Amino acid sequence: MPNVKMIRIDSRLIHGQITSLWMQALQADALIVADDEVANDAFHQSLMNLAAPKAIKPVYTTLRDAAGAVDPQKTTLILCKDAQDALTLLQNHITCDVMNIGNMHMQAGKRQVAVSVAVDDADLEAFRQMKEMGAHLKVQRTPMNEEETISELK
Repeated sequence: MPNVKMIRIDSRLIHGQITSLWMQALQADALIVADDEVANDAFHQSLMNLAAPKAIKPVYTTLRDAAGAVDPQKTTLILCKDAQDALTLLQNHITCDVMNIGNMHMQAGKRQVAVSVAVDDADLEAFRQMKEMGAHLKVQRTPMNEEETISELK
């Protein structure tokens, strides 16, 4: 059975919080970036590789192919950009211990609901569907930060 410790929604994908904090806290030895654009963009991948942990080679895959990229022998962290992508991963039969809502940046039409999380109604609907599927949603920027509460997620 694959050991996906966490799917993290983070519009930045790979960056310092991921490489220096989350990978260590989860004791993850595999990192998957599930993003349709990045999966086909060698330049973007090369930039993210610069921030990746030295001992780990990130796997870049499309959302549809992410389940096949999970190595059942490894402890995995999966990164995706937004709530809809995270829902797609769950719909494609990826299970995880925690769905971490990390960084969802402010954009037109979104409202700030936590320190680093801005959502619109489509995001909230995706979260609702994830909860119905049994996902444990957790809003937490770093392992050292307290979990935040988003009233709309209750």
